[in-house]
Order: sequence, then C-alpha cells, then structure tokens
Amino acid sequence: MQRLLLVLALSSLFLSCGSSKSLSDVVKVDKVKIQGRSRFTVSNKWGSVFILGARSLPSACWGHMVRKVTAANAKKAKDRLDKLAVVHEAGQGTLKYSVVGGGSWATADLKLKMPVDADLSVVTVHGKIKIYGIHGQVAADVDRGAVDLRGMVGSVKAHTKHGDVVVTGFLYAVEATTGHGDVRVRWNRAPKAGLAPSLIRSDHGNVRVQFPDDLKANLVIRSGKGLSANFDLKHVGKGQATASLAGGGTLFSVEAPNGKVELIRLPAMPVVHINRKGPPPIRGGHWVKPSQSGRPAVMLRTPDPRRRSPVKGSVRPSQDSAHSSMGAAPSAKAHHGRSAGR
Repeated sequence: MQRLLLVLALSSLFLSCGSSKSLSDVVKVDKVKIQGRSRFTVSNKWGSVFILGARSLPSACWGHMVRKVTAANAKKAKDRLDKLAVVHEAGQGTLKYSVVGGGSWATADLKLKMPVDADLSVVTVHGKIKIYGIHGQVAADVDRGAVDLRGMVGSVKAHTKHGDVVVTGFLYAVEATTGHGDVRVRWNRAPKAGLAPSLIRSDHGNVRVQFPDDLKANLVIRSGKGLSANFDLKHVGKGQATASLAGGGTLFSVEAPNGKVELIRLPAMPVVHINRKGPPPIRGGHWVKPSQSGRPAVMLRTPDPRRRSPVKGSVRPSQDSAHSSMGAAPSAKAHHGRSAGR
C-alpha cells in the first residue's frame, strides 16, 4: 500500500511538472539622460547583469531585459511575466536600476549601455556580472555567480561567494576575492601614479596574477598547494614568499590558502601615440593611415624588426615611387633652367 501511494505521488508530481508553461521575451529599458558624471547602481536579485561602456553615449543610459518565467499554466506564467520590470530612480548625480517582480520561477537578465566615464556598483544574488570598458570606480558583488570585468580603467572591487573572478585593465587598485572559485587578474599597463594596495584572494581555488614589467610593487604571497613565478621570490616559510617588482612600491597581497598561486611578469606594452593630423616627430615605427570611419591614426613606437614587408595600410613610399620622385626633381630643375635661358 505504501509503495502504491508513493508511485501515485511521484506520477502526480511528474504530470504537474510536465504540464508547466514557460514564457520568455525581450523588453526595452527606458533611455535615461544624464548630466555630467554620475554614480550608477544596478540591482538584480534573480538574474545576471551585463554592462558595456560606450563612448557614443556621453549623456544617456539604455538597454534591454530578457525575461524568463515558468508556471503551472499559461495564465499564471503571463502574470509572472508582466510583474517583471525595471525601475529606475534618478537623483542628483545618481542613477539606480532595480529589477522587481523576480523569483525562483521568474528571472531576468539585464543588459545596459552607459557612458565609459562613470562610477558603477552592481549587486546580484543568483546570476553573473559582466562589465566591459568602464573608466571609473567599479564594485561588483555576487552571492552565487561569476564576475567578469575587462577593459577597466580605475579601481575595481569584485567579490563572489561561489564563482570565478576575472579582472583586466589599466588598474589602480584591485580587490578580487572569491570563496569557491579561481581568480585571474591582469594589469595591462602600470599606472605612473595613484597605485593603491591590492588584495587578490581565493579561499578554495587557484589564483593567477599577471604584472607588467614596470609595475612597482611589494608582493606578499601565500599558497597552500604550490607557488610558481617567472621571477625571483624570497621564501619566508611553508607556502609563503615575498617579492619586489621594479624596485618595490605598493603592497600587493596574493592569497590562495587551499589552492595554487601563479605569478607572471609580462614585458611592458609598446607606447602608442595617437594623432589625427600627422605622425609624431619620432623615428622608427610605421605610420598607419586613419580609416574612413574616423578612427585616429596610430604610430607604433616599437615595431617588430623582423617584419620586412610594410604593414597593410601604411604609407611607406615604395622603391618605384621613390625613384620616380627622385627622377622628377632634375627634370623640373632642367626645365626651369631652360625657361630661364630663354
């Protein structure tokens, strides 16, 4: 009898789950105009957040939301879908986006575009955060999900309890931590001033950090399952070491109590000069024409000496054009002499 009741309960549960209705759609987020530099706050408890910094939006913020709901029938699913919405609150120098009406059966992924020069704070509970190309102070906090911050310029705070953390860019200070997951941080270039102490930690995972060759820092490293680096380290204990980069400077803490630590020192990136009128007065390199799309022309200071052929799009004079120009000068001079003799 008990077995029969158990079979009937499982069959009814299966039938109820099989008859559930799922709906999804995409709705636009109202465009909000901004005056001056603003502080943005985005909150989405039941979903992910994707943010892109766009230079073409100097004074506006907009995007869309992908809604997904599941219910026992179509009517209930439609009701849950209608309750999912984005509410924005604009104040003096602040703009806040919040997703309301969400739940375990109603989720929404928020995708926004905003000016690159902005300070940003993003909070989610069940979802991931992806932010690309923001030049300001960025803070990302997740309970269960990954954090991916790329192309950042400024100070960054990234924290998650369950998930991986990735941070790259022109960084002044980094606080990247996770409870269960891996952490990867890369400085694309060392700032000349304003570098602040940083903390990179994974409680139960591995840590990988890449430094530019000219970054001045004092490293304090702690590892539980191994430590590797392509530069000299001073071991001060089991799983602990210190190092000095470029003569020392700001304090950096890299910790993986239950994982591995990998430290990589990268060569400095080549200096890029941008000039819309003409090439800068320096020797070496190749000059690339500005494209018709209006992008600036670029002069590379440190070209590859092994490259013999000119880069596509460059304006290096060919041998034929050089001979023709050299041959044209005497003819013009001779013509001028003949005209003077006449």
